[in-house]
Amino acid sequence: LVLEGQPVMLLEDVTSHRDGALEPLANELRTRIQLRQSTVTSSATAANSMPQGEGFAITIMGDHQIEYRALKKIMQTCAQLGYTNISLAVEYVENENQGLPIEVAI
Repeated sequence: LVLEGQPVMLLEDVTSHRDGALEPLANELRTRIQLRQSTVTSSATAANSMPQGEGFAITIMGDHQIEYRALKKIMQTCAQLGYTNISLAVEYVENENQGLPIEVAI
């Protein structure tokens, strides 16, 4: 699992994780939220940084080898932290023996 080019956790760890948020991913997303909030300079901008009733946007990219349960855990962790505008993208892999990491882009 890669977040903005940085490895966060192994896909095996995502798949084998029990209940609750994926903590390594959750910690990285919290850091991104804090950085975003610290760069906001005025209260008017802060109020507009996340519109009422809407969450942050995030795109999850992967290929056909990603198990649904892993994808679901990633999506749940994102949603729990306010990333509720979730887009999914797939990437065509010419050689089926090559697996792509799950890429999460904010």
